[in-house]
Amino acid sequence: MRSKCKVGDTYVDSHWGYVMEKSPSGKWVRQHRLRMENHIGRKLNRGEVVHHIDGDRANNEMDNLELMSDFEHRSLHAAVKNRYTDATKAKMRAAAYEVADRPGESQRRSERAKKQHAEGRF
Repeated sequence: MRSKCKVGDTYVDSHWGYVMEKSPSGKWVRQHRLRMENHIGRKLNRGEVVHHIDGDRANNEMDNLELMSDFEHRSLHAAVKNRYTDATKAKMRAAAYEVADRPGESQRRSERAKKQHAEGRF
């Protein structure tokens, strides 16, 4: 028999490296977003991003998290795009290729995009 996960249970997403947490709603969410929502006392808006100041996606302490707009976040990363070491860049690239090379991944992404377009999300 399979055990049920409880609210507050966590795991690390093997692809992106984010800590995922079982929320009170029963959904798995990125822990840094959940912690920011609890800190500010409301749900995050669609265009809001929680930035990891030290770049460590597993470090979800409040003093390492910063709330900003998507534009601010993209601008920040564009300004410091060379902050990742070559080894970190290679690791991130390898993880992305690994996912892209999975059997059926291209079809899955295509179906997901079609669904999002049908829902008016783009």
